[in-house]
Amino acid sequence: MKKLSIIFLVIFFFFTSLRADEALSPEHKDWLELVSPIITKIEQDVFSKLKTQRERATFIQIFWKQRDPIPETSKNEFYQEYMKRVQFADFNFGRQTSKKGSR
Repeated sequence: MKKLSIIFLVIFFFFTSLRADEALSPEHKDWLELVSPIITKIEQDVFSKLKTQRERATFIQIFWKQRDPIPETSKNEFYQEYMKRVQFADFNFGRQTSKKGSR
């Protein structure tokens, strides 16, 4: 199922990204850094080939939705747990360095 979703993403974004390139926004750079421990190589390649901010925002929504263990609920439990762990790591391990603790 997840492989099918990834293949769909690749095909969808390949054919819809025929517009001019838009530079990667600071928010999208931060997002890539945030998810670097969990993003797959294929997902990263697809994201890097997207041309517009809208396509990248759609990709991010799909990225988190794919990881939702209980899609029937309004909350994404995976996202919540992941962000909780990132915040914990940043708070407890990033105090005396220029890097965030989750890095």
